[in-house]
Amino acid sequence: GIILNNGMRDGLFPNNKKINSEILKVVIYDGGGLGDCIIDLLFVRRIYNLTKNVDILFYNLYSDYINSISNDCCAKKYSEYLENKKKIINDSDLVICMHNASIVMKYNERVKEQSETRYNYCIDNTQMHRERFSNTVNNYRFTQYGLLLNRNRIEQPDMHNILGIKRDDNFKISVSEEGENFYQKSISYF
Repeated sequence: GIILNNGMRDGLFPNNKKINSEILKVVIYDGGGLGDCIIDLLFVRRIYNLTKNVDILFYNLYSDYINSISNDCCAKKYSEYLENKKKIINDSDLVICMHNASIVMKYNERVKEQSETRYNYCIDNTQMHRERFSNTVNNYRFTQYGLLLNRNRIEQPDMHNILGIKRDDNFKISVSEEGENFYQKSISYF
């Protein structure tokens, strides 16, 4: 499985930057639906696998569910991101907003030091949003641009294929006992 956030399931990144100075701090957030969040997990894995020296916090509306289907994932409540946005962004090296296309909101030189591919992705993504989308967020336009590039929904966060996300990529979801209980409760409503 993917190991995100090096097991830190509580709080923000460690305050002692000396101890963790070589660890890249990444925040990915998505205010979309459950399907978006599950697709995002594939993107998160790609970002993570470029180097192992990375902590990733994934803020979304379904953090309890995402944590229940992925024992390794550190998903956080989207409301926590909204409440602490300035501090979270300031403490991070890379911040990515997820829509149909991902949007790199912030990156610094530490990204380049960790992974040339991840850094090239940030440059390309920033340029794409400036030139193709005038720095606006519009899922319809993202989808249409993706179709022009023959990219489906799974591939659209990596629009120019820099990270190598393919339409047939998949990953195993491990379901903990807590996740199984959550599932059983939710189907009992129907």
